[in-house]
Amino acid sequence: VYYTKAIHIGEAMATIDLSFADICNNMAVAQVEANRPSEALAHFQKALLIRKQQLPPDDPSLYSIYRSMG
Repeated sequence: VYYTKAIHIGEAMATIDLSFADICNNMAVAQVEANRPSEALAHFQKALLIRKQQLPPDDPSLYSIYRSMG
């Protein structure tokens, strides 16, 4: 519930930053644990997009998302 609220707030903000990517990633992990893989994939993709825009291409956090996406 809290991740859902945080995502709605984050999407309403004018700037999207790495903390929002973390929220999306955490939501995706929670959805994987709840056996909702298609919903998780959408949030992993959103987190990955944000991180790719703001981090160097060799940043380890990109790898962790790719690994989580399977």
